Amino acid sequence: IKKNLLSNEQAGFKTKYSIDKNTRVLLFLSRIHPFKGLQLLLKSIIKIKEDFRKNNWIFVIAGIDELSHEKKLKALVKENGIQDIVRFIGPQYNQDKIDTFDSADCFILPSKAENFGIVVTEALARGIPVITTKETPWNELEIENCGWWIERSQEDFISTILKLFSKDKTHLIKMGQNGTKLVERKY
Repeated sequence: IKKNLLSNEQAGFKTKYSIDKNTRVLLFLSRIHPFKGLQLLLKSIIKIKEDFRKNNWIFVIAGIDELSHEKKLKALVKENGIQDIVRFIGPQYNQDKIDTFDSADCFILPSKAENFGIVVTEALARGIPVITTKETPWNELEIENCGWWIERSQEDFISTILKLFSKDKTHLIKMGQNGTKLVERKY
């Protein structure tokens, strides 16, 4: 279970990727592919970039690039001047993957569809609240108070991220604990 204070893994991850230790992390960790919905999510982040900065959050994208989609996303990030709040860190494996999850304050999967989304289970198991779309079978996030199950739209991404920013660390830790209990009980 994720620790309440900045653990060595979190500190090491943040140092490795030059992220201030007080910065909070919204994480995507999956294949970087058009089907995963990152372009729509980034367009949503662009609209609320000042909220990211004001609330000291960063969006970290981890994963394997497929179909050269990462290049397109990096261009979108650069042309909108949000390199300070969006980081691409490449694929993560083994302990690096665990450290990446443990550095996150919230996980997001903006997919166009998933038949399950094992990465959601992985995030919940590490005590991280999750935001995902209703195109995934994760209505339990809301039922168990361990995340948000939302429409896949710019409006819902924006409003949910702003809700996330309004939650203090203690509230997110409690949501993460609820997610861990769900995984232990059901998966």
